[in-house]
This record gives sequence, C-alpha cells and structure tokens, in this order.
Amino acid sequence: MAVTPEQLRDYLNAPDAVTARLSAVLDAAIILVAALQATTAPESVTDQAVLATASDIYAIPDTPNGIAMFADLSGSGGLRVGSDVTRRARAMLTPWLPVGGLA
Repeated sequence: MAVTPEQLRDYLNAPDAVTARLSAVLDAAIILVAALQATTAPESVTDQAVLATASDIYAIPDTPNGIAMFADLSGSGGLRVGSDVTRRARAMLTPWLPVGGLA
C-alpha cells in the first residue's frame, strides 16, 4: 500500500487544513525514497521510510537554518537538527541500498 496524505497527516498529528501541503511533501518523499533504492524493499519498509522522510521535509519550515527553537520552564534554547532528510530512510533501507553507494 502506498502512503496517502491522510496517513501522513495522522503520522504527524497535523491539522486537517494542511492536506494540500502534505500532498506536496509526500510526493517529494516518495521520489527521494525511490531514488535511494537499488532494489525494491518490502512495501511496509518503504512506507515507513517515506513517512520518516516526509516528516523531516514537513519540519523544514519550522527549523530555519537547521535550528529548532523551543522554550520550557528553564528558559529557551535552540537545537541543531540534521539537514539530510533521507537519513532515517537510509537507515531503514540499508539492506536494499547499493553496495558502496553505487547503483
């Protein structure tokens, strides 16, 4: 089963109003995950990789310059986040990635 925008919205716990944005994010994530694989991984693994990648793409506007800002009772601060949106997908898809990075 391919991931739908509704499944992504549930995964992200996002409001209904962002469905159009989720469709664009999901399209990008599907393309990126497909480009990673030399052989096809099982569908359930690919779906999880797509959700992870889409989640990271969705978060980009909230992390300008790779810094996620937060505030709690001890004050406010920033946390550097990775810029490689396929990092988690590559970890999941390692058994199906090309050896040595060559397709």
